[in-house]
Amino acid sequence: MTAIRNIKNRSHSSSSRGNGNNKLVKGNKQNRSDGGGEVGFSLKLILPTVISVITFICFSYTLKCGFVHWDDQVYVYENPFIKSFSAQNLKMLLFHVTTAGNFHPLTMLSLAINYHFSGLSPMGYHLTNIILHIMNTILVFVLFVRLFEAMRKAAYPWFDSDRRLSQTNGEGNSIIFWLAALAALWHGIHPMHVESVAWISERKDLLYALFYFSGIIVYLKYLESKTVTIYFFLLALFLLSLLAKPGAVVFPLTLFAIDYLLKKPFSKRAVEEKIPFFILSLLVGIYTYSLQSSQGAMTASFDTFSFGQRILFSTYTFMMYIIKAVIPVHLSNFYPYPRTGASGMLPAAYLLSPLADVIIVGLPLYLAGKAGEDYKRLVTAGFLFYFFNVVLILKFVTVGGSIINDRYSYVAYTGLFLIAVIATNELFRKFKSMRYPFIAFLSLYSVLLCTACYSRTRVWYSTQTLWEDMKDKFPMTIEDPYSELAEYYRTQGVVNPAYYDSALANYEILKNNWRPKSAGIFSNMANIYALKKDYAKAFESYSKAIEYQPSDTNAYLNRALTFMDMNQSRLALPDLDKAIMLDSNLVQAVQNRAYVNYLTGNYIESIADYNHLIRLNGSRNGEFLYDISINYRILKKNAEAITYAEKAKQAGYSLPVGYLESMK
Repeated sequence: MTAIRNIKNRSHSSSSRGNGNNKLVKGNKQNRSDGGGEVGFSLKLILPTVISVITFICFSYTLKCGFVHWDDQVYVYENPFIKSFSAQNLKMLLFHVTTAGNFHPLTMLSLAINYHFSGLSPMGYHLTNIILHIMNTILVFVLFVRLFEAMRKAAYPWFDSDRRLSQTNGEGNSIIFWLAALAALWHGIHPMHVESVAWISERKDLLYALFYFSGIIVYLKYLESKTVTIYFFLLALFLLSLLAKPGAVVFPLTLFAIDYLLKKPFSKRAVEEKIPFFILSLLVGIYTYSLQSSQGAMTASFDTFSFGQRILFSTYTFMMYIIKAVIPVHLSNFYPYPRTGASGMLPAAYLLSPLADVIIVGLPLYLAGKAGEDYKRLVTAGFLFYFFNVVLILKFVTVGGSIINDRYSYVAYTGLFLIAVIATNELFRKFKSMRYPFIAFLSLYSVLLCTACYSRTRVWYSTQTLWEDMKDKFPMTIEDPYSELAEYYRTQGVVNPAYYDSALANYEILKNNWRPKSAGIFSNMANIYALKKDYAKAFESYSKAIEYQPSDTNAYLNRALTFMDMNQSRLALPDLDKAIMLDSNLVQAVQNRAYVNYLTGNYIESIADYNHLIRLNGSRNGEFLYDISINYRILKKNAEAITYAEKAKQAGYSLPVGYLESMK
């Protein structure tokens, strides 16, 4: 039966210089290299390699995961445009919105390449996502190394060789590499980043971050050289990031945060250098908006909630992303908006979030200010980096049904990692007697992140595991997990009927809590009851579907089929008549009515229906001509019966042996 769906160093020299009497000059800064000589060079290779291996292990389970029914069908397995590199498909992928109102042509091109090599095998897509994530993790390492080197040149004290963390082991400025490695490790293994990697449809996060991080690295180079070539290379990287995901529009704001961190003056030239980036952001934004508007994909709203509520949503999301950066627990693919009381009052966590934000940002700034101007500048720059990269998703404008999305942390957390690793360095330096307990704590914390990350990847194994997890985290809050699971179990029931009971349970919850008059839900439940041969409940559910949607042709047809399964064919005729009245070209209804008319002795009506079928479905003419012949034979009109039997034979239908002869 038909089921009605309703629903990603340069070395100066290590040789010692004499002071005239062949004695080594202790502490001569000319003896030290920017990268710690051979030790620094080895760390630049060993640390990112080890981090890459750890990151791969943390995400290795995703290679076992499949597609999930949460945009993957739109992006991949039901998307016709990625299935060949025809001119028309490339035009659609590169210049049009082909995925639920989102414009990211570079991402779609990467998925098309994946399809070319992997088809619909999900492992290829997941492996590509892991590789991109590891590349981004390495880029974070390089970014922090370059950033710390630039900060040292900007006279930040933490990287001075006389104050370095490693001054007791003679490793030069290897502290830069260790701190960069810590930031990169946390980026690679953070559980909040699982959604961007394990979810195939989030390839856009990984791709835009690839060019975003590369752009920051190139910008640091540009600040040293100020060459036109590097500037245009930087613009190209920014454009690629935009084409992977329009969320990259905040990139020029991030560059201002970098300028502030490196003590660059806020000058006219500094602003003018950013203007082309803002222009690119504006152009891509306008083009994306026009495409989305033309397809009715703009769903942002200022009207769903009051101004005050939207302010609290913004402060709450700002707070929660930071909290989950430190304590990534109770993660979900979907975080429902809060329920409000009759007065519109939000829960306490939302009401207190402005105060929490003041403490979360104000306390570190206060402590940093007391420690010195450099500390204050660092903390400010880190928070600016974070804020600029979450500002568009702070839910002041209502977009989508989830108030938080793990994936939006992917780039934004870089600013928080900057604050965290420098704070780690200072604590380590000031409390040297606690060095080993502190190392043990950092190691344990990182191991816990690894464990949580790997555990989170298992949630993305299938549509079932994903939405069951969300349902467990937020039971009876929104209908999405129940509708997704109901559809999943219904389709799986075709292979394993044991799933039908789970489908019915979820449909019952949907019906009782959110959609009491949904014809689609009642039709789907009725179909399942019919397959389970619970005809009484099937009849009841079909009747409800018809009550709530009298124009539902499939409900009439399926109720008629239920009567036929119950050997009450005569009772099926009114429903078949109604279905055909609503849609005279509904082949299945006409064919079943022809058969019911035959069973109930309405042979002339049966012949009329079979003639109608011949006009509707020429591919089965032989079969229908034979059925007409049978009706005429029963009516004892042998001449007509023979004529139609011969026509059936000419149409390629194999007549029973002796059929024609029996009528001569």
